[in-house]
Amino acid sequence: MSSSAEPVSLASLAEAQDTVHNPMPDRNTLIGKVMFGIALTFAVWQIYIAAYAPLSSVVLRAIHVGFLLLMVFGLSAAKAGRPLALRTADWVFGIAAFLTGLYQLVFEGDLILRAGDPTVADIVVGSIAIVLVFEGARRIMGWVLPLICLVFCLFALFGQYLPAPLNHRGFDFEQVVDQFSMGMEGIYGTPTYVSATYIFLFIVFSSFLERAGIIRLFTCLILGMGVPTIPNYIITSSLVGPALLDLGVPLIVSHMFVFYFGIMADLTPPVALAAFAAAPIAKASGLSIGIQCMRIAIAGFVVPFMAVYTPALMLQDGGPLAASIGFLPAVIYVFAKAVLSICLWGIASVGYWGRPLAWWERLWATAGAFCLVTAVPMTDEIGFALAALFFVYGWYIARRQATVGHEE
Repeated sequence: MSSSAEPVSLASLAEAQDTVHNPMPDRNTLIGKVMFGIALTFAVWQIYIAAYAPLSSVVLRAIHVGFLLLMVFGLSAAKAGRPLALRTADWVFGIAAFLTGLYQLVFEGDLILRAGDPTVADIVVGSIAIVLVFEGARRIMGWVLPLICLVFCLFALFGQYLPAPLNHRGFDFEQVVDQFSMGMEGIYGTPTYVSATYIFLFIVFSSFLERAGIIRLFTCLILGMGVPTIPNYIITSSLVGPALLDLGVPLIVSHMFVFYFGIMADLTPPVALAAFAAAPIAKASGLSIGIQCMRIAIAGFVVPFMAVYTPALMLQDGGPLAASIGFLPAVIYVFAKAVLSICLWGIASVGYWGRPLAWWERLWATAGAFCLVTAVPMTDEIGFALAALFFVYGWYIARRQATVGHEE
């Protein structure tokens, strides 16, 4: 099973990935001018909110989501060749989504007074908002994320019928809708707040930097920021994820790639927040702890690169490999290859496999691990051969030492 069966070009992955993103239409057309006006209004609104913050947090989040959904459905309507009926439906969905945000503004005081006791109108508006968020996510992210979220929604509605200990006391439909759409814990939760405040400004700022030609510098700095998990994901996926998409990396894989390395900043110098937090406990230098952490975790750095070249590792379309041997065999194969590569990287970085290793033995393990990661013709065969010889040699040395020790 050779990696020669799968092209190494990222362009081949782009052909296998059915993109769901729609570009901005030509600004010379009517629809292009409308979308440009919406985008400009959205940007000016967000900058005004950031400067003066005249609204409460929940209203800010609701209008932010309304604008985003209006953009999503508007871009869908602007797609070339889309039938008139579907374009009309897209605009109806977009305007309805925006109005659900305005509902939070107009009836803010009433919603606060009747918190926990929603009216029929609240339930209707909330239900519309939830459905449109799901549909908007499907159009941008595909089916996977909405289906995962739908499972949890169904659990909230019907979890009382599950066997213990998986069941709960049960919630009625009105409670679920109220929790999801009329407060700051559902679709207007922390990720929405981060997006409506910090992330939007990051994106606007990065757009100017991109025009100025220095976006790559700030991208590298962002990947090294020790920020909390949720802002970390939103920042990296918003600013760096699109660059990987342009290279043909599948959507889920690109998001996990940048998120993975964003989190790794917590243990890799010079940021290494986790290492510096552990320094007073261990009574050691934060930098030295960070270096040791990186030695232990270095094997984990190879996994995202393997997923980029063989998306089956993340249960995505496996490309040519899955086409030639089937999706499930491709998943099993790349998983086994990743485990073996991680073992070799770990042995090489730590320098121990039943005994301290010589420098050339560590180099041997490194070469095998590198060949298993590199997706070019014959590298899998070379990597498996080097790994097999390495483990056989290690077994032979261990047996010989045991025999010598027994004779003494």
